[in-house]
Amino acid sequence: MAIDDSVLERAKKIPGIRAAVVLAAPGKIASGTVEPKELEGFFELLFQAAGDVAKSGVLGEVNRVNIRTDKYEDLSLFFENEKALAVVSERSRPLSDVCKEIEATIRS
Repeated sequence: MAIDDSVLERAKKIPGIRAAVVLAAPGKIASGTVEPKELEGFFELLFQAAGDVAKSGVLGEVNRVNIRTDKYEDLSLFFENEKALAVVSERSRPLSDVCKEIEATIRS
């Protein structure tokens, strides 16, 4: 399944997810919101960087990016078919569990 608004809505219902957005080429938010607004720009930058890395062929295709902040949240991007689902998740659950649930949501 492709990343779309239905995946976004189901992802936002996963326990521990604070916010989620869908990004599409050329790296802009297609749907959803995240606060603070600076996170939107950060997600857009990561989306563009992952695309540039994939085009260069150095690392191959980027499937997922996880970033741990010094606050109480993690930032993750899940890439598929020139789109990405970006999520902000609490540390109340292990990141590996959250990622498995997000990936299952994208596939279903």
